[in-house]
Amino acid sequence: MHPTGYIFVLQFALSVVALNYKEIVFVILTQPHPYHISLADRLKREIKIQAIEHQQKKPTVWVTHSHGSWIILPLLSKIAKNHSLTASWAVFCDQHTSFNLPNLLDDLSKYDPNEEIWIGRKLKDIEPTIIHHFAYSDDSEEFVYPNFASGFAMSMALIRTLHHKFQDNKTKSNIEFSIDPSFELANFVWDNGDGSKLIHSDKFCIVSERECATYPNSHDTCGKPISKDAVFFAVKTYHKFHANRVKIVKDTWGRFAKHLQFFSDKNDTSIPSIDLGIKNTERGHCAKTLGILNYLSNNLKDSEVKFVVIADDDTILSVSRLCEVLSCYGDENIALGERYGFNMLAGNGYDYLTGGGGLVLSLDLVRKLAGCDCPTPSSPDDMWLGVCLAKYKIPVIHSPLFHQARPIDYTPEYLAPHRPISFHKHWMIDPVEVYQQWFETDDIMFHNKFKTEAVSHNEL
Repeated sequence: MHPTGYIFVLQFALSVVALNYKEIVFVILTQPHPYHISLADRLKREIKIQAIEHQQKKPTVWVTHSHGSWIILPLLSKIAKNHSLTASWAVFCDQHTSFNLPNLLDDLSKYDPNEEIWIGRKLKDIEPTIIHHFAYSDDSEEFVYPNFASGFAMSMALIRTLHHKFQDNKTKSNIEFSIDPSFELANFVWDNGDGSKLIHSDKFCIVSERECATYPNSHDTCGKPISKDAVFFAVKTYHKFHANRVKIVKDTWGRFAKHLQFFSDKNDTSIPSIDLGIKNTERGHCAKTLGILNYLSNNLKDSEVKFVVIADDDTILSVSRLCEVLSCYGDENIALGERYGFNMLAGNGYDYLTGGGGLVLSLDLVRKLAGCDCPTPSSPDDMWLGVCLAKYKIPVIHSPLFHQARPIDYTPEYLAPHRPISFHKHWMIDPVEVYQQWFETDDIMFHNKFKTEAVSHNEL
């Protein structure tokens, strides 16, 4: 072996021996809400406690919910500037990720942090999917992206390169929409095959196992589910869909909603539906959604309702699971659903809740948003709501349990650790079958318990 080869092997061996927790920067992404911040702070404490238990120096742990941090790319410059000389790795996760630090250290020690590499649990689309704009239809076997809930690690060498690439690249102005940050980050790093491909590690787990370095926790509930008395479901529809989509809603999850109202372009007493006097549009539906907000603002006064769910007539959801999740939120203004972003990389964008999987608004917030005006009747209603929320400085709260697409549009490993609340679209699937497979059992159990508790309460 050439002498320089021996030197490289020796340097790599020394770096492996020397690797400790202090050389890892943990980046925990959370959201600007007390519940989410408490989860992130708890994870931060657990990481530091594990380090102490193994007689290691405490690692650096960032908890961030800064604007746009969920896209990851804007964070790389901060990490490169602050930790480039003191750390070897950055590990990214969300507030529901759990760690076994010795296993993580053991796994990272197999790699040279001086190389441009990243490690995680790989996902790949079974077939091109709409949520990824049908990308990589020819080479989907080559392109992989990390399961973000399992966390992933980047060498500092890679972060430095990505930092400079991000600063020089036109990505900031060329990419308008941010939808799936894991997929979009991988696309940026992969760079059509000229960059780094994610290295798969089984130690970045989907479910908890003894040998895991990381794994996602199931999403918490915060005590008893809220009563379905407190939730009003407003469903947007159109007279052409009364006989099919509306019927499916009423035959599936609509059976378990205490307050359910369909808003259409025609009154139909057989449903019944309410005609708001707003002409239907092919897309956007801003005027219709604003009409619903105004109607609810005027008609839910002195109501037991605390939350309003705005859904499409082809949204498939679980009433019981929604009530579980809403137990984590109090009386403050809340806007909850699946988050997308517009012009986030340019620095002047905003978050919004994509509407297909349903979105949740606290009743007080409904009254506030009713004061916003639509640019045009056909403006995208979900983006318009995002602008209104930004105007009132109300943060968008993301939940990966809401889904804009069908179950078949997601990899099974991505869905495995979750208890989904919703899916969207009836296209090329049987929506009744989807509901029965994913939600019906929980909804029936919740409904029966609700009836039992109501009877017991009345007897008192």
